[in-house]
Amino acid sequence: MAISIGISGIPLYAITGSVVGLFLLLLIYYIILKRRVDNIDSPEYQVAELKKKTSDFGVSYKELVFGKLIGKGSQGEVFKATWR
Repeated sequence: MAISIGISGIPLYAITGSVVGLFLLLLIYYIILKRRVDNIDSPEYQVAELKKKTSDFGVSYKELVFGKLIGKGSQGEVFKATWR
């Protein structure tokens, strides 16, 4: 005999199973999101994105020569660069 909760008679195992299932889904989502955020911060990811974006402007990444660091903030770093 199942233990019931409330007036509607929903079995306790159904409620706990749903809560545990929701918790596991949220945990998996958090792990995937955390992995994406860690990946975005990696220098390899940033260089790959820069290569994509420079080609949008008709500038090859290979044609850029990066110089000294000009500034740094919460959104990234800015370097002096020359083209060709």
